[in-house]
Amino acid sequence: MGRRQEEMTHMTSTIATALLLFPAMTFANAAAVTAVTEDAEIEVEMAAPETVTVGDTYALEVTITNQGSEMIIIKEPMHDYRSFDFRVKFGDKRESLYTKYHPKAGQPSTLKGQDLEAGASLTFRHEVDAITAGEWRFEPLYHGAGGTITGEAKTVTVEAKGKAERALAEMKTSHGVIRAAFWPDVAPATSLSIAELVRTGFYDGLIFHRVIQGFMIQGGCPDGNGMGGPGYSIEAEFNKRSHVAGVFSMARNGDPYEGQGKMPRPQFANSAGSQFFLCDATSPHLDKKYTGFGRVIEGIDVVHAIAAVPVDGSSPKEPVKIEKARLVVIGAGS
Repeated sequence: MGRRQEEMTHMTSTIATALLLFPAMTFANAAAVTAVTEDAEIEVEMAAPETVTVGDTYALEVTITNQGSEMIIIKEPMHDYRSFDFRVKFGDKRESLYTKYHPKAGQPSTLKGQDLEAGASLTFRHEVDAITAGEWRFEPLYHGAGGTITGEAKTVTVEAKGKAERALAEMKTSHGVIRAAFWPDVAPATSLSIAELVRTGFYDGLIFHRVIQGFMIQGGCPDGNGMGGPGYSIEAEFNKRSHVAGVFSMARNGDPYEGQGKMPRPQFANSAGSQFFLCDATSPHLDKKYTGFGRVIEGIDVVHAIAAVPVDGSSPKEPVKIEKARLVVIGAGS
């Protein structure tokens, strides 16, 4: 990128969904759907646990079987040709695309591929965090030569752990501890994506690189300058929740059309990833244009303190660090 991207006009980052190749495993909650593409007959099967507990990390396992007569190439999981992703829904609320987008959309794909011989299978394992008690529905989508094949959806019931019905994102910063609750009812895919980055230690040691008192504090860039991310982006989940003080929301690329009062085009709307911001005050101009996915329930004073640090422009003069981020399980009444 040739210039620094500013949040609300030029924010960027992307998110990875950590899907890896693993040997096939046996699950009780499994089913298969077969469809014919232009060059191969593909069977898509997903296995998932029926019940988990808040705070657990569980696996969705998608097996792709080539029932045709010729070898095909299956790419690493992503929203791309000959690859796959998911739809996700929490309870009876919003259904969203749970995916990764290539950072150079529209350009030749650089995704790695695996040869899948006739009659052979590949199994992909995706880890998911049980962040909120309730029913979570996942549906695998394989994007083949003849279009998208939809596998049979599975419902995973997340049970409370004692009185604990949710997990929080906890950030221990150089100015104190911030705890934020997720909003899976309005942003299920974003909530799961950020929870994964928290659990895997992505945010540990990163800084709040942009601070504007009375507006927001922004962090989550691995480069520390607003230019970086994990290498992928996620689907926007704009919603009706207001951007008030303490709201946890996603930074993204700004669309020049927004200056004309228009909504961001898809390539800009779907450019968010690891970078986030925490509102220091109510900012209604962000509503329905940025994905709010949670809110601070402990440590709003820390957000205000970070927003008040001395800055050079909007960059803190002294680094404000996220020393450690993790998922913590708390009771429903906390």
